[in-house]
Amino acid sequence: MQEFKSNYIIFFFFLILGILFRFLFINTSGTFDFIYFCNFIEAIKDFNNISFLYYPGIDNILNWKAYNLPVMYPPGFLYIFFLFNKLNILIFNFDTKILVKIIIIFFEFLTYLILFFSFQKRVILISIFFWINPLIILSGTMLGYVEGIFIFFLIASLILIKNKRYLLAVIFFIISCSVKQLALVLMPIYLIYYLKINKFTTNFIFFIIICILIVIGLMPLLLYSENYTFSETILGFIKNMYWSVIQNYISANGLNFWWLYSSFLDLFNNWNISYSFIENLINLNFKYLKVAKEAGNWGFESSVSRIFVLSLTLLNILTVLKRPSKLVFFTALIFQYFSYVVFATGVHENHGVLLAILASFLFIIIEKKYVYFAIILNFYSFINLWMFYGFFGLNNFRLHYLWQLLSLVISVLFILLFINKYIKFIKKNLI
Repeated sequence: MQEFKSNYIIFFFFLILGILFRFLFINTSGTFDFIYFCNFIEAIKDFNNISFLYYPGIDNILNWKAYNLPVMYPPGFLYIFFLFNKLNILIFNFDTKILVKIIIIFFEFLTYLILFFSFQKRVILISIFFWINPLIILSGTMLGYVEGIFIFFLIASLILIKNKRYLLAVIFFIISCSVKQLALVLMPIYLIYYLKINKFTTNFIFFIIICILIVIGLMPLLLYSENYTFSETILGFIKNMYWSVIQNYISANGLNFWWLYSSFLDLFNNWNISYSFIENLINLNFKYLKVAKEAGNWGFESSVSRIFVLSLTLLNILTVLKRPSKLVFFTALIFQYFSYVVFATGVHENHGVLLAILASFLFIIIEKKYVYFAIILNFYSFINLWMFYGFFGLNNFRLHYLWQLLSLVISVLFILLFINKYIKFIKKNLI
């Protein structure tokens, strides 16, 4: 009983501390991505119709360019925004920017809450890694990224798997995918794990239930589509959701293998024989990453990146097939997403947040064994975000040579960390 009370005291202490930190920084301007999210709220306010925010429905908004909408988020994301907007109109009437930050903080709190009730004896570790973690506060409250929303549903799914609540776990995973597509990177590992641990009839029932829920989830989008048929809306929705799969571009916002590749390419194409090697390095200016879309067709590079990620996905699948334990499953999830962050051409600066969260979750489950791994990935993800946008969403660092050189060093270390840890994981569990 004394330990029980002590855990709750620690929980509430860190809860208040985390709320204070978030209150101090809730008015920060955030990145331009944060402005996108605010524009979603404004469009929902003005049109009260989520189907307007997808192709071809967006044509119903005559001045849709004025909203500056990226129109690439799944319906679950917009349903959440829709509901919070309605609640805000009825009760609170917060400013749009504050409302988006509150939505992010609310789901961060839910993640903290479910982790506390699942692992009360590790309340200090949970508080440090999942609530007062500078990475989480920087990403959500300060820069305005919405990773915390879909991460809540994903963490809930992993906890349910740990507790052998497999149907609920897969439902929460699908909800996570419906909020942001990044969770889909993990789907092959989920699929193979379920095929391995469950009977065919169980998985078939799960599949039918999930299909029904997906159809139900799409109904508001389909029923409120104006001027377009079901088939036109569905095709437009697919185009909207998976545009990145067919796009050939290299992101200007990710420190990974392609960051190094583009720097070497830039150095090669701009080599001046009258300069020394050091002088050529000093003139390196990341031209290709800064203007990735205008610099040319990156079809070859995008194809190579897909081969890398698919090859490692196959290895991860074989590992889970050979050793379908929960520990191997959780670890394979990390390396599945790690491979995406290291080798995919479309990686952005905020994509490292999920990697850090997955590593932290593994550490919470196994404790000491993965502590340094979790710390390093949290530190990397924090530095990555900070180097791109500072604390207030400003792009002040990226024009400086020192920043460019440091980003290369971090990229090399990050890739080496992945190779080192992944080889050990494969040797232990597959070979």
